[in-house]
Amino acid sequence: MSSSTPGMTDIEGRCFKPSKGSSYIISFFASAEDTKPVSLEIVSPSGDVEKSVRISIDPVRQRHVIRFVPLSDGDYLVRFVYPDYSYSISPVIEGLSIEAQKTCSDCRKVIAVCSMWADADNYNMFLQSLLIPEITEDYVVASFTFNQPFTLEKEIETELEFSEIIRRFDVAAMVIFAEMLKIEPLISKLIGMGRQFDVPVVVLEHRYPGTINGVYDYSSGFEEMLEHVITHHGITDIKMLAGFEGNEFSLERERIFARRMKEEGIEVTKDDILYGDFYTIRAEQVTYDYLENGGHLPKAFVCANDAMATGVCDALERRGVRVPEDVIVTGFDGARCGKFHFPVITTCAPDLSVIGREILKVLKAKEEGNEDWRRGYDFPINYHKVENGSCGCAVRGEAEWKKIVTDLALDNQDYYYHDIEMGMFSAATVNLDDIDLAMDGVDRALHLWKNQYNFVGLTTNDDYVHSLMRSDGEDLIHREKYYLMDRAFPDYDTFMKRGSGRNVVLVRQIRSNGQCHGYIVSCLEKLSLRDEERFEEFGMYMSIIVNSVLKQSSLRNANLEILRASEHDYLTGLYNRKGFLARCEKMLESGASDSGLIFTLMSVDMDGLKLINDTYGHNEGDKALKILSRALRRFAGKDGICARYGGDEFAIAILSDTNYADHIEDPRELIQKYAAQESASEGTPYNVGASVGAASVLVDSGEDLENIMNIADAKMYEDKVARKKVRRA
Repeated sequence: MSSSTPGMTDIEGRCFKPSKGSSYIISFFASAEDTKPVSLEIVSPSGDVEKSVRISIDPVRQRHVIRFVPLSDGDYLVRFVYPDYSYSISPVIEGLSIEAQKTCSDCRKVIAVCSMWADADNYNMFLQSLLIPEITEDYVVASFTFNQPFTLEKEIETELEFSEIIRRFDVAAMVIFAEMLKIEPLISKLIGMGRQFDVPVVVLEHRYPGTINGVYDYSSGFEEMLEHVITHHGITDIKMLAGFEGNEFSLERERIFARRMKEEGIEVTKDDILYGDFYTIRAEQVTYDYLENGGHLPKAFVCANDAMATGVCDALERRGVRVPEDVIVTGFDGARCGKFHFPVITTCAPDLSVIGREILKVLKAKEEGNEDWRRGYDFPINYHKVENGSCGCAVRGEAEWKKIVTDLALDNQDYYYHDIEMGMFSAATVNLDDIDLAMDGVDRALHLWKNQYNFVGLTTNDDYVHSLMRSDGEDLIHREKYYLMDRAFPDYDTFMKRGSGRNVVLVRQIRSNGQCHGYIVSCLEKLSLRDEERFEEFGMYMSIIVNSVLKQSSLRNANLEILRASEHDYLTGLYNRKGFLARCEKMLESGASDSGLIFTLMSVDMDGLKLINDTYGHNEGDKALKILSRALRRFAGKDGICARYGGDEFAIAILSDTNYADHIEDPRELIQKYAAQESASEGTPYNVGASVGAASVLVDSGEDLENIMNIADAKMYEDKVARKKVRRA
């Protein structure tokens, strides 16, 4: 290992000549014996440090990628600088490259859709309604799924933090499912972001000033469904399955039911309405209990959504009641669960295509300079009746059922394998404390994500995004860190291009215990419900894995900090005697394979500490000790370590190709020079000096460390005596 400029690495001085305003990618590979901070400095033609990036180098070899936009033309310099810290073994930095960043000349913009995963069926139907050629030719649909609504301030802050990822997309329009999100601070922030982007903001199910409000026409749709039961089937003996008691959407449908029944001369009482809370299991149990306890079996059950309609059908089957022969059942909302149920649920489905058409209309108006969209307006989302088997109006044939059963069987098989693979992967990460090592087993699961791109990034540090994996379903790349990213994921421009074959992007958090650890991105051509389910499952498993590994890592770091405290001097941060001797042994071991290396141990004794304490006080004495410690660090550079044994006694150990003992005056002068510079910067009324002695031996000489220390101490005392004589003279 050759000596080099103190504080710099072997790659010091890489020059490049960029163009002002262009974007460049600086990358290199690095590893260290333990986590070490290094600064990458980019020096402008004027000699000023234009950009300094703090790099975290870990024991696992990683690729580091920094984006840089120069402020001027001319010759730039890239260099690595160690902070004020002693290293036993320097980080290994290799493969430095500097390239102009490729820009996307034909990139599509993004329609950002913000919602949550609670109502998976309806949300997936909406996303699929946007994936039509008229939209995907010019836009990519990006879905940002937030978590269940929380009232705790900490949880809300996590959701607000996650929303910032939207800024790393080139947004053309925003769609906000306000009723699903429910968190008012989040909804307000998302609307505000849309206004900052100066793009149309479409809000569904709630009205906000200055936004384009999609208003679901639930009332006419539910009334049409009820009319079908009363007029077409001639039934007025009806029970209603409402949602949550007191819920505004449920109350609206309850009022329509009561009004329409009153028109038939029937007064609706409390006993005519059951509450299934909009869930299948709850509706099944409520219906079954009602009939089990002697409740009247009507000729029809009209349900406020399809999920409850399937629950009612299942409860009737348990009671031996046939649907539709004995009782007809209707739902509302056109959810997938109703389509895959036997009998298929008669329902009213929303015309979701109108939302995509409205978005395209307003984007075209904006492009043409029409500013009407800024004032906001309402547009209706109507429902249409879909007759199916649960009322007896339409029955699926055998061929249709065969396809449905096949699709469900394939989905079930996919769910099983995905769950098994992710379970085994998660189990393998238990007790691991390095997140990169924990991700080593993910490659075995790549076959689960064929034809889709995945990116998993940690943001536990504000300075960079730690890429745990990025994969196109075949090739896996991980152990990367990205600094100063302007996009949400490294391959953003690739997939935003027209003709890339990727039309939808899914984005969700990696989170646990109210803390956002990062995010996951997936890019696909089209989006089935199972695709979206698999993405959410993967996100939940990754949240569990990351939380577990980070906890183990935190425990490891705490233990290392305890060890560090036991091996370092509290005042100067240098090694103490115990830590110094242990590191010296490691230096000798690491250099044993190179017969040309020389190990030098210097004994250093500070001059005049007692006089400084007596004259200026002990605070100044401590300052003087810190000044000398910084001077010693600067001298030792990357090839050496420093220690304070206690009081005014210090030591340096260096592994290099230089025999410092034969030319001790050179190190002494350099240390004196650094100490004078440090003293001047502190403005001290005294000078800081030191006596130095050194012993140098070939690493493979077999010389005993204690003997080397004794020789250095003897040389230092000789130097101290000589310096005293000079001062007295």
